[in-house]
Amino acid sequence: GAKRRARRRARARHKASCRPRQPAWQGAPHTPRDSGRHPPVRSERAAHASLEAMESLQEKQKKRKRAQRNGGGAAHGGEPAAAAPPAEPSPAATVPPPEPGPGVEGTGVAPPEPQAEQPDGASPSGGRCVICFDGAQPGAPLLSSPLRKGCRCAYEAHYACVVASVVGYGPRCPVCRGPAGAPLSPMANDAATKGAVEAWLRGPDARRAPDADAASECLWAMSVLTVSSDGVRERLMREGAAARVAAALDAHHAGNADVAAFGCAAIANLALHSGGRREQLMREGAAARVAAALEAHAEDAGVAEAGCAAISHLAIGSDGRCEQLLRAGAAARVLAALEAHAEDVGVVASGCRAIGNLIVGHERRREQLLRAGAAARVVAALEAHEEDVGVAEWGCWAIVNLVPDGDGGCDELMRAGAAARIAAALEAHVENANVVQRGCDAIECLARGSDSRREQLMRAGAAAHIAAALEVHAGNAGVAVAGLAAIECLGLE
Repeated sequence: GAKRRARRRARARHKASCRPRQPAWQGAPHTPRDSGRHPPVRSERAAHASLEAMESLQEKQKKRKRAQRNGGGAAHGGEPAAAAPPAEPSPAATVPPPEPGPGVEGTGVAPPEPQAEQPDGASPSGGRCVICFDGAQPGAPLLSSPLRKGCRCAYEAHYACVVASVVGYGPRCPVCRGPAGAPLSPMANDAATKGAVEAWLRGPDARRAPDADAASECLWAMSVLTVSSDGVRERLMREGAAARVAAALDAHHAGNADVAAFGCAAIANLALHSGGRREQLMREGAAARVAAALEAHAEDAGVAEAGCAAISHLAIGSDGRCEQLLRAGAAARVLAALEAHAEDVGVVASGCRAIGNLIVGHERRREQLLRAGAAARVVAALEAHEEDVGVAEWGCWAIVNLVPDGDGGCDELMRAGAAARIAAALEAHVENANVVQRGCDAIECLARGSDSRREQLMRAGAAAHIAAALEVHAGNAGVAVAGLAAIECLGLE
């Protein structure tokens, strides 16, 4: 009735205000690509009809509970408060890219961390779950916006309700039903599979999925749940998610590309924001399992992208984890993925980021990657995908970290055409502060200590592109620092 119409109007206001968030500065959560492996089992119209039926049932249950608590009167003096309008996210702080070489706490300069999200604990939806309308319960706290899918809707929901929503309806925001065109759940009409997946996600003792198909659905759901909420990641890790993902990959990765891709995506997302979760994943053998998945499905672009994303996230902030990844063969697998899928933008961007994160500040690992041909792969990626902002940013980041202390690696990069590719990235993406900072850092590293390299960079137009970037980003301190350092290394006043 009137309450349902009010709720629909509130949802419409949310939907009108939803806009894509700015990309994270580093290590964005990985969403497995829609490869057609799970075709929608029903139409969008049928899905929305089911959602309306569920809302009607929830409304009746809510009225019955209010009547029981208040003898037929309105609960708490009226209907529950509608979800508050989505708060404007604070602008991401601009941090100058780190300079390659030894430095921070004896481990080399760590790659920049992802931007922290709003902690769970605020109450944007009046202290009630947006799905079941109940408040927090002992052992069942409310999580803040756990399914924020490309929108800025602010709400709260129980973990169990979020799991049921993902398993039943797919990766959709429960407020605005976005994003448009999001795939429906592959198990929407299979009650038995839905029950098994929910039990696997919520049961701390469920260590192994029963078969390859069920393992694929379980890992798909986990990769979706861990895209945007640290609260969900922590809950899953406390309940043994690292061991469950490892067990599923052990049992089924070799013969099932879906299991390999979704398992790597789950590892990549669980590793975000937390060195403690990365360490726990590594103790469960994540490095070896990701490398094995990449080797077993070298021809599959979905596995390649998810595997490279997992390696890049696991490598953040620790020389020890980087060494474990290299011993497991991660470097060779990333370079093989770049060669086999050179035309795939997602694989190339994730691969370049993984190269930069694996070798940051460490000369021996840098030499190992250079000997394996990383310089040529990165420069070729920048040339093939000049218009893609992700490839531009992470290609320049990889070049920054591939520049060695000596001249050998620099000369190799210059012969591969790094100067022209960096200049082209700056020209094509002058409006993007992250690309500009990475590009200026790369120019600074290459120009340092060599007149011949300075001349090559100047002939490629580096000075003019830096000047244009400084003008576009006049109020950005990070761009100013990186640009002025690059100008100084080019020998300009």
